[in-house]
Amino acid sequence: MLDALTAVAKAAGASVESAAGDGVPGVPPGLIAATRSPRPGGEPVMLTTRNGQQVIAVITGDGDPQQWWDTINERASS
Repeated sequence: MLDALTAVAKAAGASVESAAGDGVPGVPPGLIAATRSPRPGGEPVMLTTRNGQQVIAVITGDGDPQQWWDTINERASS
């Protein structure tokens, strides 16, 4: 799911990085999440939009990544 969100965000000109305490700069958040047990509350990510706005989102395994991105992008714009 994180890889799908990353693809949607990248297509919109945004970047996605892990916001987890064990995140490693430059390593995709999907790869970081795959190397450990799932977090009960979801996976925190930092999205940087094309215009430089930053948003932290907590991604769970539920829903559609395109809808996540639409909601994240909408909230970042307001």
